[in-house]
Amino acid sequence: MSKPYREPRSFRQQPSRQLRSQLRPSQQSSPPPLALPLPKTKIDSTARVAVLGVGSDLRSDDAAGLLALEDFRRLTSIGENHPRVGTWIGGTAPENVTGVLRRFAPTHLYILDAAHFKGFPGAIRAIAPSEVGGATFSSHQMPIPIFMHFLATDLPDTEMVIIGIQPGSVEFGFATSPEVRQAAETVAIWLANIVAPLIGYPL
Repeated sequence: MSKPYREPRSFRQQPSRQLRSQLRPSQQSSPPPLALPLPKTKIDSTARVAVLGVGSDLRSDDAAGLLALEDFRRLTSIGENHPRVGTWIGGTAPENVTGVLRRFAPTHLYILDAAHFKGFPGAIRAIAPSEVGGATFSSHQMPIPIFMHFLATDLPDTEMVIIGIQPGSVEFGFATSPEVRQAAETVAIWLANIVAPLIGYPL
């Protein structure tokens, strides 16, 4: 019998005013100018958006997805229990969260992760489930293509995309690089604008 999902305490953070200030009123109608797509399916008051942070905070830039999720939570003040926007830490074993995701039944799922796609450190790329073979993911117990296959089976009507951040180093014991740290904040701001219809303004 599997244990119920419990959030790691170290990722329960209070909102940051400095990070909130990066979301300007002029950005409320559209996301910041990034090479990231708008959802194919419109996000309105009936949508349910899930955000999953993946990676290891022990392996320098492999923490990119965890940092992006942490910044997103700080920016939006969203915890685990928002009725329309769910956020979860997948760590190095995101498959452990599939049961929670299935119960939440999202219309949209954003997976935040460090991904090697031959870009410069800190580069950001949206990766569709059909494109996961073109990128590599370093620290997962279950390979991402297999994980995405299981998700597609469990959530056939959910629009899914991986937001990948190109790491520099994923060696143990080193701090996250400034380029990846900035990219994580950028992804958080982009996501906050995406879910704006569900959480309301001001943040």
